[in-house]
Amino acid sequence: MKDKNFLYIATSTTLFLFLLAIHAHYFYNSFQLKQKDIVNTVHSQLTDLEEQVPYFEDTTSKEDEILILFSKFQRKEIPYDSITEYFRNKNSKTSPRITAYIDSLFQKRGYQVALKKELINLIALPSRDTLLKKPIAMYQTNTPIHEARTVTEGKWISSSSNSEFDLIDYDNHSRKEKPNFHFQINRITTFDIANLNSVVLLELVPLIVSSILILLSVSLLYYLTYKNLIKHRRESIILHDIVDNIAHEFKTPLATLKIASKTLSKGGSLEILPLIDRQINRLENILKPIQDDYEPSIYQERFQQQEIIDLCNDFAFSNPEVRFETRMEILKTPTLQLIEIQTILSNLISNSIKYGGTIIGIHINSQVRGLEITITDNGIGMEPAEIKHILKKFYRIQKNNIQNTKGLGLGLFLVNKIVLKCHGTITFKSKIHSGTVVKINIPHED
Repeated sequence: MKDKNFLYIATSTTLFLFLLAIHAHYFYNSFQLKQKDIVNTVHSQLTDLEEQVPYFEDTTSKEDEILILFSKFQRKEIPYDSITEYFRNKNSKTSPRITAYIDSLFQKRGYQVALKKELINLIALPSRDTLLKKPIAMYQTNTPIHEARTVTEGKWISSSSNSEFDLIDYDNHSRKEKPNFHFQINRITTFDIANLNSVVLLELVPLIVSSILILLSVSLLYYLTYKNLIKHRRESIILHDIVDNIAHEFKTPLATLKIASKTLSKGGSLEILPLIDRQINRLENILKPIQDDYEPSIYQERFQQQEIIDLCNDFAFSNPEVRFETRMEILKTPTLQLIEIQTILSNLISNSIKYGGTIIGIHINSQVRGLEITITDNGIGMEPAEIKHILKKFYRIQKNNIQNTKGLGLGLFLVNKIVLKCHGTITFKSKIHSGTVVKINIPHED
């Protein structure tokens, strides 16, 4: 049975982990697809935007201005720092306008898009000398790029040479020379979506929530099933234990009945018949607590001191090897009924006998506030850690080899139930190999 339970739990756990892995796989794929969809959408819009060059560069004459600047640098008429400074100033003027336009373009969707156009290489032809030490930003947004994605890239040849038209200044009727140059220019435009992950997660919220709810529901069902399985397993063990031990519980009244029967066959006294009746009632009472719906009867007769004395004599009769020291002084009957006082004393005395008591003290006295019942024995005792558990239903002591003692684990549970019903108290004092003292106080009705 234990192996089967372990197999069920292991299988359920494996299936749950498999379900979790499937959810993680599909969520990851959905995340990747959504990322690609957003990147492609932004890329498409920025590709169209690239065609709007005049928006970012005032006139095409700016390009001639840049080429002439590079031509001067090639002829070493200006230093390299002049080039970087030129583009830095140009970028500082263009960047706010580009940033505002890009932000307005994607504001509704909540995308934080960064854009950057760079001059990555400038090659003098035909010598193929590289004139740039590192890429130079032609324009960019204020939002920085962390993961560059290409919008467009390309290279083209730009050249200029003197012509008759270029050499004549018609206003001044003078001739001016235009510099000759021949360059290969490589450019690239890149972009990035700074908040791409957060945007994707936001758009996948319905999927995330539904997945979490499904996993939580499966986890809850798994937990409840596991808890229920453990509960039924525990109840099954208890049931088997009850079946194994219930026969032992019948031994005491049956042994008493056998002794009484032999006494009758030898011509015993008239006291034997009441003893037999009491043992029959005890057999009936042993079966009642096993039922889940067991409750003491609402109306029962009140006990008398003689009935308690008879109960103690029955134990002495069936346990001649045990010495009983009985002292009773009941002046006022508390709220206890006859069946209740019998249940209390029968269980406490039986426990003292089962756990090695050879001298058992039974002291019942009326106090100012109520009835005090004290049961003492010189049995094997209990460890302090066990005392806080012994009032639980079906609990049996599991230490010091006491577990071999037969019992249902219901006796002290029923005793405590009766004591609580009467608003009383129960206390235990015990020491290993020194015995146990149980003290019960039951208040008077008033």
